[in-house]
Amino acid sequence: MGLHSPSGGYNVAMRRQRGGITAGILIATVLIWGSAAAADDDPASIVLITIDTLRADYLGSYGSTRAKTPTLDALAGEGVLFENAYCQVPLTPPSHASILTGTYPATHGLRDFTSGALGPDLPTMGTLLQARGYQTAAFVSAFVLDGSWGFSRGFQHYFDDFRVEDLQGVNPGNVQRPANETLDQVLPWLETAREPFFLWVHLFDPHHDYRPPEPFRSLYPDDPYAGEVAWVDSQLARLVG
Repeated sequence: MGLHSPSGGYNVAMRRQRGGITAGILIATVLIWGSAAAADDDPASIVLITIDTLRADYLGSYGSTRAKTPTLDALAGEGVLFENAYCQVPLTPPSHASILTGTYPATHGLRDFTSGALGPDLPTMGTLLQARGYQTAAFVSAFVLDGSWGFSRGFQHYFDDFRVEDLQGVNPGNVQRPANETLDQVLPWLETAREPFFLWVHLFDPHHDYRPPEPFRSLYPDDPYAGEVAWVDSQLARLVG
């Protein structure tokens, strides 16, 4: 299944190769992780990971030493890295709409935070894979991807769970949960998932405000964004493990 929009943030993805991707990893702002290539009667499970506002120039796989990202770097070494890839819109909802539908904003209708919900008739990765017999689940870390905006279509389980009280007196664009809390929900689901499955995990930590937990706050006292990147990489290791 081809996607025409590879990015969910600013700069994107991995390795110096030309040609198509069969199975493996497409990573950085967007990671698509599939099991070994399989015949149509034995389809591969797929994990899609999107990391909000993750900059390529903070990743070791792009030659950076600003933050330690061993998990992402290892996946990049085993996968396919794109040196030139661009998001359709530098905003979370419309960019993820392009990822999930493979279409431009003019088609899926989301252009900013005021565009409303994703249309009910547009096929998505979730609806297409569920129709092919996949078990589908998504776990998102930011209110801007709440199921009420239409992103839950095609997912049999959609974990958003943002409380009304979290929205009082704050910018809804900043309502989020840390990666560890999202992964705490993902891992039990994954342990009991039947194959083939399609799992989407969205992590938001590199988004402002930049307040990494310890020890990353102390490790990067002059660059809290780098601390957030290193922190989210450490949590991603739990999923890869």
